[in-house]
Amino acid sequence: SRAQEKEVRTQEKELRKEPLPLGWKVYVSRSTGRPYWHHKDSNETRWTKPGIGPNDDANASTQKLEGLLQSLDDKLNSNSPPMMLEDERKKEDARLKHEDEQRKQEEDEKRKAAYRKKAEDAKNELDIFNLVAAAATKEKEFKDDS
Repeated sequence: SRAQEKEVRTQEKELRKEPLPLGWKVYVSRSTGRPYWHHKDSNETRWTKPGIGPNDDANASTQKLEGLLQSLDDKLNSNSPPMMLEDERKKEDARLKHEDEQRKQEEDEKRKAAYRKKAEDAKNELDIFNLVAAAATKEKEFKDDS
């Protein structure tokens, strides 16, 4: 009912004012009305409030560290390629980008050189055509004068 929901929310608000170790959150069971605590990272759920002493924090930190180490071990033992450090990956990306830009620049230079050669060849052909045309005109003028 709405009254029960409101009471559960009020109880949760009151319980959340109390300090808890890092990663723990308190909830109220809708079926029993009792508070329970849940640790998100370890996925541990319990009916008793976790302590905030040094042993509890150390235990939670140890569990988190063990999980991270296991995850890293799994990645290292898989058949995937070795992990690169972020800086190495950035350097490799920059090197590949630079090589790509150089290749494009070389291709552009080759295209420009080929275009210049075609333009020069066309100019030479035009010069030859103009010379032939001029010679033909002179020859015609010479024949007309004779």
